Amino acid sequence: MALTDVKLTVQDSTASRRRALVCEDDQIIRQMIATILEREKFVVDLAPDGEEAIRKLEAHRYQLLVIDLMMPKVSGYDVIKYLKENIPPSLKRIVITTASSSALTNPFPEEVCKVLAKPFEMDEFITFARDCSEDTAARHKKKQNDVPPG
Repeated sequence: MALTDVKLTVQDSTASRRRALVCEDDQIIRQMIATILEREKFVVDLAPDGEEAIRKLEAHRYQLLVIDLMMPKVSGYDVIKYLKENIPPSLKRIVITTASSSALTNPFPEEVCKVLAKPFEMDEFITFARDCSEDTAARHKKKQNDVPPG
């Protein structure tokens, strides 16, 4: 087997995995979330601020976006605005994280998947990450199956 064959195998393996972007200015929280998502078989990209997140969003498509609201340079609010204007289907894959209690009452686009208050429980985050990264059609079918016949 040639070296190029090995490279193709690794690329194919990575390409078939779900990809997540973690946009969080706190390095410890950013790395903790990344570790959790990697255990859930995501390929994880990291952004310490909204400016870097937008650059990554322009270069890649993600099955999950974890966005902190309060960040330097470009805020999470501005990243969400960017997504709404440029990549609206991505909104349904967002888990917003925030330590601001007032942010929890702010209206977000209804397409945003979940809003999670910091500090959060790991199990709760994992559940949200799984739910928000699911294919939209699968989520819709799951909701239909959950509704009792009327």
